[in-house]
Amino acid sequence: TLHDGVRKNISQPTLLLSEIKPVVSLGKNQNYALDVDHDACSRRGVDIVRRQSGGQAVYIDEGYFVFSAVAPTSLLTDDITKLRESFCTVVLDSLRSLSVPAEFRRPDNIVVPSRYTLKTLGNSGQVVALNQGVIAQGSIRHHLLDFEALLDTLKVNGHKLHPYQHEIRRILTDVVTYQPHITKKQLEQSFLDSFCRNIHASYHQRDFTEQERKEISRHLEQANDPSWLEGESHYPSRGVCYFFVGGENLVPSLKSILPQQQPSTLGDSLI
Repeated sequence: TLHDGVRKNISQPTLLLSEIKPVVSLGKNQNYALDVDHDACSRRGVDIVRRQSGGQAVYIDEGYFVFSAVAPTSLLTDDITKLRESFCTVVLDSLRSLSVPAEFRRPDNIVVPSRYTLKTLGNSGQVVALNQGVIAQGSIRHHLLDFEALLDTLKVNGHKLHPYQHEIRRILTDVVTYQPHITKKQLEQSFLDSFCRNIHASYHQRDFTEQERKEISRHLEQANDPSWLEGESHYPSRGVCYFFVGGENLVPSLKSILPQQQPSTLGDSLI
């Protein structure tokens, strides 16, 4: 909705800071049946959505800080490589200002290196309308709230995750591991300050307009269409986004099931 408004020059560039209830978010061209446990989601009351950006599935709940920037290409860029790096730079600046030892790894991952492996902390996704506008989305794991729900609701190429839980847990980290006293509100403010500093802008808070609310309701109806949610049967398994960095699976035992997963391309993100 806001993206359409920005493209038509009737809405201002917007930064959305979201509070997310438990949800599984599928990539645009990802196989529903192979990578999501529908029954587990229903049992746990976890919503399932398919986003317009590419990439892998992710489980997100109230333990995550989730954000989206909607802007014309004059403010951000529709060069997907530069967009990923610049947006992750904002995330990285905000985390480092809080003394979290994070690093950027291409194409769009925020990680913390450890002695034996990379630990994933955040990432970003993109929706691009060439020469018109972009949406840069992302999440940071503030605290790992419900690891069991992540294991239960997601799959990799049809395989449940519980047998691999110790390896999976080893590659996941969160902000409070490094800074136990940092609240989500402090993380949010740090990100907001970093974002404005990096694009040389200021901000003011506002509510959605009545027209925007109507458009949001209309788009929600489309997003809940079963044909969009279930996708095409020929879509491949793409696994879980926090398991892959630079296309390589970080979970050793899962490499026999889905060893690599190429990062999403510009084509995956175009609308």
